[in-house]
Amino acid sequence: MGFVFLLLTLLQVMLVGMLVSNWIALVLLMELMLFTFVFLLFEYKLLSMSGPCVKYFFAQTLGGVLLLASVMYMGFMNFLDSWFVNLVFLFGLCLKFGAFPMHFWVVPVAEELPFMMLGVLGVPMKVLPLNLLVAWPVQSQQANHLLMVLGVTSMVAGMIFGLWGSTLRGILGASSVTHSGWFFFSALSMDTVKYFILYSLALLLVLGSLIWGMTLITSLMMIGLSGLPPFSVFFGKLMVLFNLVQMNIPLVYVVPALFTSIFSLYYYLKYAFIFFLQQKKFFYGRAGLSFLI
Repeated sequence: MGFVFLLLTLLQVMLVGMLVSNWIALVLLMELMLFTFVFLLFEYKLLSMSGPCVKYFFAQTLGGVLLLASVMYMGFMNFLDSWFVNLVFLFGLCLKFGAFPMHFWVVPVAEELPFMMLGVLGVPMKVLPLNLLVAWPVQSQQANHLLMVLGVTSMVAGMIFGLWGSTLRGILGASSVTHSGWFFFSALSMDTVKYFILYSLALLLVLGSLIWGMTLITSLMMIGLSGLPPFSVFFGKLMVLFNLVQMNIPLVYVVPALFTSIFSLYYYLKYAFIFFLQQKKFFYGRAGLSFLI
């Protein structure tokens, strides 16, 4: 009962944050969601939760401090055009997203979380930071290039983590880092909401099928999360790239995005085939796959 109450509280805070236009209030609501999420972790009453709680709480608190300081300067001191303040703002967002170069916490935390909590971490906890990113008013050419650099480096970092990953939870954490890079891309193409909905749908279907032990559905949804057609993430990436090309974004950013998507297919398809081969051995498969999950 406590878990349901906390989850509903978190979702209510998220909905309030989506309606708030004041940046300081938005950052404070992020911190309220953080505390609610930590209480959700403790509600599971697992000893292994203490590790990710500390890592996640430290990273998110630091990100909240950076965001609060930067938005206060932007609002009260009129430092909107200050590169230092904008860099602090972006580093705070990278901590909240788990994007490069502040992605150090994502995979270690993901490897120790239950699938239900991975869903909470991957969807509701990203809504308000995305809202803040979309509202960021800096539209200079330098700022656009900085967002593209953060996007590409996040994709590369996520790809490397995924190729080196040895557990399914670690792969999902690496996927989160990769898609954080696509969030930066979508912020430039004005497709953030559409892409986030398509990504969230794919992620929740993967996690839901894992929770219910539906190995065949998990196999299909892993392919969907990889970005292969005709699944939702493919159309999200296609939409973002098409709009960026229409905006004459340099190919030096578009080409690495395509290559990271191609190389990332390896670890998605690896797990998709594993679950597909196990779908006829449901009870054996759940035990046999436990070392990978």
